Amino acid sequence: MKTPLTTKAENLVPDSNQEWQAWGEKDPLFGVIPQPGRERSGFTPWTDADFYETGRSDWEEFMERWRRYGLVRESCVEIGCGAGRLTRHIARDFAEVHATDVAAGMIDYARQHVSSNVHLYVTDGVSLPVRDHSVTAVFSVIVFLHFDRIEYAAAYFREMARVLKPGGTIMIQMPLHQWPGNLKPLVRKWFTTAHNGYMALRRTKGWYHRFRLARLQWSPFMQSITYDSAWVHDTLTSLGFRDIETSSFQMKRGGAVYSWVFARKASLA
Repeated sequence: MKTPLTTKAENLVPDSNQEWQAWGEKDPLFGVIPQPGRERSGFTPWTDADFYETGRSDWEEFMERWRRYGLVRESCVEIGCGAGRLTRHIARDFAEVHATDVAAGMIDYARQHVSSNVHLYVTDGVSLPVRDHSVTAVFSVIVFLHFDRIEYAAAYFREMARVLKPGGTIMIQMPLHQWPGNLKPLVRKWFTTAHNGYMALRRTKGWYHRFRLARLQWSPFMQSITYDSAWVHDTLTSLGFRDIETSSFQMKRGGAVYSWVFARKASLA
């Protein structure tokens, strides 16, 4: 496994890095799955066996759908690997895995539980420390929903287009919303303004909690965002992706409903 590498791109550093770095130091497993009572100090704290078993069952569901869409199981980048809950299982389906996270504590924990074909990196939260056109797949779950600005997702989409080989695919979980297609321009503008106002309030809440973190006052929280489906489609198309699909399904474990984006980098003519 490679030594952690810190990277920086486009001078974009998500504010949400701060809370994940704090979770990585305080409670890596609960930070990944914040189930009440399973904190380190809880009644039934996560054990490694239980924690990584959730990753096995979840990954089997994810892989089933990705396989159905179509992918090459050669090399995969996992964005936001956390403590390696899914990483150790991804490594059984790909010959090589590059797993990234912004929290050194998460990476340190993952290193103890993944196989030798996994390379772990501490990153800045918007860039991928792999060569151009060098991997066949990019995967991420429960990461993009914790940004507070769409610019960070756009930066990652650009990185995906850079690192993927032609024909490579992505499977990215991200909450999506879509305005009705028959809305009048003024009504659509109102919907957009209302949504942007709500997101501004969410960012203010995040700022408050980070203010407390900066003063060593533990203030656990998780930022959240939703993305306009049309924006996602247009952004990926502009970067040379095709066969763009969105879908949602309910997880067998826990019953959560996740929205996903699949896309394929255009092959060379």
